[in-house]
Amino acid sequence: MAHIIGTTQRRLETVLDDFKRARRYWKELNSEGFPVANKLVNAVIQSRYVDDSAYWHPVLIKAFPNVVQKYDGKMTVVIDGHSQKLENIVQKMATQQRKMQQHVQEMEAISNRTLSIGVQQAKTIVSMYESELVTKQSLASIKGFRHIKHREESLTLLSIWLNQPSLIDETLIQFEDMCELEMSVVGISEISSVFGLTGVVNLHKQY
Repeated sequence: MAHIIGTTQRRLETVLDDFKRARRYWKELNSEGFPVANKLVNAVIQSRYVDDSAYWHPVLIKAFPNVVQKYDGKMTVVIDGHSQKLENIVQKMATQQRKMQQHVQEMEAISNRTLSIGVQQAKTIVSMYESELVTKQSLASIKGFRHIKHREESLTLLSIWLNQPSLIDETLIQFEDMCELEMSVVGISEISSVFGLTGVVNLHKQY
């Protein structure tokens, strides 16, 4: 019985660690994506000069009749490049979100109690990341950063990317504290109770 209990607790610790790792990698990807998004919006704003006749001096147009078309083509290539990089990052974030879902399913299998506090909190967190992923996908789409018309709009969208409004800090911190408790020896009984393993721990005490 003690062997079974120890194995169950180790499985839970491993799943919680994997869940944390997925969220940590998501955070790294969010930081990695911000400068890419910034370059993208700057390129989009610069591309708007094609439609601004005041930007092109008549002498320049006379000397180089195709300068506007060439500039437009160049900026399209630049925008496509930054956009593809950002889409790749968002795809990686989607992978991490799917991993989080899998880890929650593993938590349910271990606890065998879908109403346990820990599993419910983990589900809430996964839902938060799912909502944030939808936001990221929207920002990276043709109707997101590539659709901006002026710099003020770009600053708003960049702020949304960076600050991730769907992720509630208080909820994340509470879950982090609970996971830290799981990783400590003194917290095994308490965290096992939170994740629906109370009966197993009590049996362990009897043996």
